[in-house]
Amino acid sequence: EEDRFLNGMAAAALEQAETPPNLELSFLTVDVEAVLDREKLSALPAVLFKRAMRLVAGVLGASLSSEQTDLLLTGVAEQEKGSVTAEGGDVVIEWDKERVHARQLALTVPFRSPLTAPGETISEEFGWTLQADNGTYAGNRPIRAALETAVDLERVKGPLHFRTSQPGDSMQPYGFEGTRKLSDLLSEAKLTKAARARLPIICDMVGPLWAPGVCLDSRAAPTNGTSRVLNLRFGPSELEPKA
Repeated sequence: EEDRFLNGMAAAALEQAETPPNLELSFLTVDVEAVLDREKLSALPAVLFKRAMRLVAGVLGASLSSEQTDLLLTGVAEQEKGSVTAEGGDVVIEWDKERVHARQLALTVPFRSPLTAPGETISEEFGWTLQADNGTYAGNRPIRAALETAVDLERVKGPLHFRTSQPGDSMQPYGFEGTRKLSDLLSEAKLTKAARARLPIICDMVGPLWAPGVCLDSRAAPTNGTSRVLNLRFGPSELEPKA
């Protein structure tokens, strides 16, 4: 009964302190990371703080020893920044002035697959879905950070596919002059490392065309003369990400 009570109190405290990362793309990493408000956590009684940290580590598949929870309690209360690695070395809990970030350390394996168009692509591993439908251009201007867009099919070079972002990738965001490194665009979108590794980048033979929630490349944007478009929509799937 005492454990159930403490777990319930700790879970409620975590819910109040949670600040999901990656904005609209938060569904990308719900199974591998959690971001919490440091000030709210620091205000908890010591026993509740420790139980909350144990719950977070447990959700991510790790456990914390008494010594590790003591280090977290002292560190979050007194140190500007620091980190504690959970038992087994698979999860780290880091903190800075504003937040406490718990995350899995396992690296995402790079991926590349043909885009099902028209049709739906579902990632069971990462819990996202990508819908592609043929259509006619309605005249709407692309919105930079939207989770849906339209691609001018007559300006696409070869079959479309999606893949992990790669070093050297660059894009010219719609409405801007000059090219930018995709890595910089993902960073400016405030995506965590885990989210960047899981976000599918839509590409043709030339390179990236659309980074969902980040930007559309100008060379794929519809114009007044566009007749055929591919409407793309990205979002969470109904399937839970695989652990």
